[in-house]
Amino acid sequence: MTKKVLVVGSGVWATRLVHVLSNKTDFSVIQISAREFVADASAQTRKWSVDLGISATTPELQEKVAPKLMLDSKHLWLEKPVATTNESAIQLTRKLEEFEPTYSLFNFSWTFSAIWKRFLELNRKFEDVEIIEIVRKASNHSHEYISTIEDYGSHDLALLNAWILKDKDRNAQFTGETRSENEFWLTTANGQIHWRIEFGFSYRSMIWNIHWKNGEKTCIDFYNRKLRHKEVEIKSENFDTIDSFVEALFAREKKVMQINHKIALWTKEMSSRLLK
Repeated sequence: MTKKVLVVGSGVWATRLVHVLSNKTDFSVIQISAREFVADASAQTRKWSVDLGISATTPELQEKVAPKLMLDSKHLWLEKPVATTNESAIQLTRKLEEFEPTYSLFNFSWTFSAIWKRFLELNRKFEDVEIIEIVRKASNHSHEYISTIEDYGSHDLALLNAWILKDKDRNAQFTGETRSENEFWLTTANGQIHWRIEFGFSYRSMIWNIHWKNGEKTCIDFYNRKLRHKEVEIKSENFDTIDSFVEALFAREKKVMQINHKIALWTKEMSSRLLK
C-alpha cells in the first residue's frame, strides 16, 4: 500500500528528502513551505492525513510546525536542533510524548546506521576512552540559521550520548572549549574528545579515531561503512541512513522513541553550552 508523505519545508535538505523518498515505490510525497503550512495558506494543508509527516525546517519554525503536523501524521520525522532553546526543546518533546497516536523521532540518523550498530557490538565502554579524534570533511556550510556545530557536530554529539546511554541513564559530564566555529574540545572525567570539520571538499567524510586507555585503537569510517578494530577490518552492509531512519520510524518501538528524544535533548543542551 502506498504511504502518503508530507514534507514541510522548502530548503535544500527538504527538497533532497522529497527527491529521495519520491523514488521509493511505496511513497507518495507532497512538499509545502513551512510558513504556508503554519499559516494554512495552502489548500494542501486544509484537509490531509498522512502516514509520515516530515518537519524539514528551521528550529524556530519547527516549534510551530511539529505540534500542528503531529495531529494528522501517524509518524513524525523531526529535524535537529530540536528547538531554539533548551526549554522549548523540553516543551516540544513533552507534547510529542503525551500525544500517543503519533510516533516521532528526531533525525539523528547515524545512531540507526549499520556501521554504528557494528561498533556497539564490540561492547567497548565510553569510560575506557583516552581520546576520540573526530574529523569531518564537507563542501561548505550552507545553513545560515544554525551553527556548524549544531549542523554537523550535533550528529557526533548524539552518537556520544547514544553510546553513553547504552550503559548509563545519564549524559556525560564535561567541560567544553570551542576554539573556532569549526572546532571544539570536550573533556570528561575519563578522557577527551577533539572535533573539527574542514570545508572545500567535493565529498563528505566522517571519521572517528578512538584511542583506548589500554593502547588499542579503533577507527570508524562512517561514509565508507568501515570499522577497524585491533587490526581487524569490518565492513557493514550498504544500508542508507535515510532507509534505516525510516525503518526505525515505522517500527514504532516506544523505548526507541524515548531514547531518541532523550539523546536529542542532551545533544541540544551540549550544543548550547559549547556555543555560549
